[in-house]
Amino acid sequence: MTEKQQTIKANTERVFSRLATLGSAVTAFRAEREKIQKKEYITQEGKEKQVQAAQNVLTGKFRDSYEHVIDPCLKAIREAAEAMEAEFTISPELQAAITLVGVAGDKLTGDTLRPMWQQFIGNHNALVSLRALFESKDILQSAGDIDKYIFAADSKCSKLEDLALNFYTQPGTNLNQAVTLGQALEDFCKKEGVELDKPFIQYLGADDYSQYMTEQLKAAFGI
Repeated sequence: MTEKQQTIKANTERVFSRLATLGSAVTAFRAEREKIQKKEYITQEGKEKQVQAAQNVLTGKFRDSYEHVIDPCLKAIREAAEAMEAEFTISPELQAAITLVGVAGDKLTGDTLRPMWQQFIGNHNALVSLRALFESKDILQSAGDIDKYIFAADSKCSKLEDLALNFYTQPGTNLNQAVTLGQALEDFCKKEGVELDKPFIQYLGADDYSQYMTEQLKAAFGI
């Protein structure tokens, strides 16, 4: 990976770690809320005050995480992604790919074309150039899903930032916010050619998302 991809990786993994911490905080809050609701010899008003106090603590954790970890990391990710998008160097590998397509043209199959462009995932301008060449040779359809990896970094980063902003403006008491942002960020890394040490789900201590949600619900309700 390039230095900029390493920057995206490091900041993504920092966000993943914080999202896992927030997931645990949500589970703890839900368990506390359940415990409060089961208390005897306390009025409903008293229970509501205790639940609100616990929720205020959770809200503080979400906002602190956004201000000091998530937002700064997403800013660093944006800077690196936009810099990657602006770069364009005709490397020996890209020149070889261009030459092969120019010579062989429609004789190339999908089995040849897909690995040809996949080596440039994260290199926006190289992918744009190859896509245009494939289209001119009428082999774009055979090349597979190259269009999924050609996008404006600004647009993708803005969507990530919008998801993250909810941590500050609308901190939730469920697990959806953390999981949704984590999945979106993981998909972004895939499309930028960033190789993560492990998938986001493993930061949550699970093998799949349905298992994670089930286990967290059990923990919250003491099952």
